[in-house]
Amino acid sequence: MEGYCLAQAISDILLPEEKMKASVDGKSLKKKILPFLCNQLWLVLVHLVNLCSVNLGDDYISCKFRRLLLQILGVKIGEKTVIKGGGYFYGGKLSVGKFCHINRGCYFDFTSSISLGDNVVVGHGVTFITAKHRIAGASRRAGIVSGQPIMVEDGVWLGANATLLPGITMVVEPLLLPELSSQRTLLKIRLLQVFLRQSSENWKI
Repeated sequence: MEGYCLAQAISDILLPEEKMKASVDGKSLKKKILPFLCNQLWLVLVHLVNLCSVNLGDDYISCKFRRLLLQILGVKIGEKTVIKGGGYFYGGKLSVGKFCHINRGCYFDFTSSISLGDNVVVGHGVTFITAKHRIAGASRRAGIVSGQPIMVEDGVWLGANATLLPGITMVVEPLLLPELSSQRTLLKIRLLQVFLRQSSENWKI
């Protein structure tokens, strides 16, 4: 009876809409609460692994131990790949190829999967975001969460503090560096100014 009361109390928190419809029997409560509890235990494990990883150094032994910790979460890591500390891996849907280097302070969101090819270099503070929201009503624009995978192909270099958004595929041609991005944007603005100036002069003629 005590177990059922606890389950009913949890259901009142988790299922406010269904609480108004009808009483829920013990079996259906277990079906709804068990996945919730499993998910919470998984998040605790994720946090503990990241807590251990953050407190490790970047020496050879620490990187080897970090590799083992991440493999507990299901991360697939190729040979000769180095992952530095200070980052956060929000789950285990990550596949990293051979001879990769992931620098300090990177964040991996695993609403969907993330795949890195061989010889990929990830700079400091790079963020991988696979989660996105549907656009909802005016009362709350951020609607239901869904995910799209991120793919980084062989040989790509991601510069420091770059942010990869859901559904993106990076190939080896782009060089994603903040300073280059700003220079290219400035160049485009200047070319546009020249084009508009020439156009206005032509119209005057």
